[in-house]
Amino acid sequence: MQDLKQKWLKVSQLHSVGLENYIFDSPGTLEVRPEAIHVRGVDNLSTDDVTRYALSLYPSADFTVEWIDDTSLNLVYESAEIATSALDVLSSEYIEEVSPVTLRPAKPLLEDQAVDGLQVRMALMGDKKEKGARDRSRWYLFHPHPSEEYERRYSFLERLQANAKTRFPQTG
Repeated sequence: MQDLKQKWLKVSQLHSVGLENYIFDSPGTLEVRPEAIHVRGVDNLSTDDVTRYALSLYPSADFTVEWIDDTSLNLVYESAEIATSALDVLSSEYIEEVSPVTLRPAKPLLEDQAVDGLQVRMALMGDKKEKGARDRSRWYLFHPHPSEEYERRYSFLERLQANAKTRFPQTG
């Protein structure tokens, strides 16, 4: 009974930081990455939208965006101090008792394109793009790379032409 209680506690702790479907494939996966903030709920945002959101709330620091999947990304700052300050600014409310790796609501941005429903926490070493993530991405399904779009469009036309040649051979 005690083992079951401990397992449930561990699962509930993982859920509170957004790791309920996490794969722990290497040591150090759960170590804090102090110079980065993990952001969830970015499903309908572009890199430009995320950049605009972060800069409008915390304009004094440079950062890079590391996409993990269609739902989450990391904002990577120059130092742990800057990332911690940015987390405080992006969080909708300051909660001292909450661990920095616990997901918390982020401040909304109400401008031309509203940004709402995001969650933030300190990033973990395991918050990174999985191998083959591009193949599972909804974003790339609807926004293919130009060369893929060209290939898809013209391979279809080539198949039509080949089919027409076999069905209607030219004589003469």
